[in-house]
Amino acid sequence: MNFELQHLRTFVAVAEAGSVTGAAKRLYLSPPAVSAHIQKLEDELQVPLFVRTSQGMEVTAQGQVLRAKAEQALQAAQNVVRQAAELQSEIRGRVTFGINASPQVLRLAPIIQHLHTEYPGIDLALVHSATGKILEALRSGTLDIGFVFGPVTDRVLVAHRLGMIDLVIAVPQRFASQVPQVDWAAMAKLPWLYSDGYCPFQDMIDTCFAARGLRAQRVVETNDEATKCDLVRAGIGLALLDREEANALAAAGAAVIREPEPMPCDLSLVYAAQRADDPLIQAIAGTVCLVWAP
Repeated sequence: MNFELQHLRTFVAVAEAGSVTGAAKRLYLSPPAVSAHIQKLEDELQVPLFVRTSQGMEVTAQGQVLRAKAEQALQAAQNVVRQAAELQSEIRGRVTFGINASPQVLRLAPIIQHLHTEYPGIDLALVHSATGKILEALRSGTLDIGFVFGPVTDRVLVAHRLGMIDLVIAVPQRFASQVPQVDWAAMAKLPWLYSDGYCPFQDMIDTCFAARGLRAQRVVETNDEATKCDLVRAGIGLALLDREEANALAAAGAAVIREPEPMPCDLSLVYAAQRADDPLIQAIAGTVCLVWAP
């Protein structure tokens, strides 16, 4: 069976107009062309679609059944065309996204949910790393966009400040008795967990120790904040963490919190300035800023 959609359109038009002439006017075809379409369709379907009357063309009982199916087929074809047009304008592509903290701290769940709903064509690849590594990767183009802590002054980058996070010192439970209160000298004797590469957290801790003529003992460096939390839980070393992460460790009995002084730190979303007009970047940045809006 090999009939065209145009034949179905002609069939429906004749049924609606009640005559070949009326359908021809609607379709901008000649009456003989309309008649040829109907004849071709009846031959293919082997079903009489119309009977001629003094008033025009009357749809047969079989034709009424097939008319409904023809209308459905034409609507389906329209939907295919519309969907194709939408796909041409849909934002599609892969985005590598630098992540420097836990999903809870960064509000990743609502961000990803919104992206999945509004931009299903975006394929998101999350890359866990430290702030310094993320900044380097954004400059080199190996990352598309990312979260970073601390100020961003590089002119080749665009930074959207999302808010401020509150930092505290998480002391593993096994060291709690050695640091019953804030004691920098006591903490300097204990092992510390640092990030691999630049991270403003380290600068803050190093500055606090240096002001007292002390230095922290680094035992492990990692790019992953989740790993850092796991190492605190395992009693490996102290770490400067976001308050939410530290509270979770304290609630589980894995650590105690020490707060020597307020330690706020900026959290920003950053991407290369040359990518500012990229629809993929705009979609991600718009979503993140929406979720983080006060």
